[in-house]
Amino acid sequence: MGNLRVLHSNHIGYFKYISTKKSWEIALTDGSFVRLKGNLRAKNLCAYNDRFIQIHQSYIINIQYLCMIQNNHCIMYPPFHHIYELCISQKYKRELTAYFYQF
Repeated sequence: MGNLRVLHSNHIGYFKYISTKKSWEIALTDGSFVRLKGNLRAKNLCAYNDRFIQIHQSYIINIQYLCMIQNNHCIMYPPFHHIYELCISQKYKRELTAYFYQF
């Protein structure tokens, strides 16, 4: 039996898809990462909480940590302010921008 960990959405900054492992990884506010088991899809993760929005095929962010959108990159609030890999693809930019202004 594997380990089970319950996470609150406030502790999740973003999800990153690891293609070599074919799984999603969660970046937590304490700086740690948790790999998700199972065959989860991005739509399943986004459906978990309305704060989770996909920005790229490989990234889903918690919009409560989004400070600004600058040059197709997400600038996040601490503790994720040092993360520069959160690029926004054209496919998701319009939805993200609309949702950001509503939030």
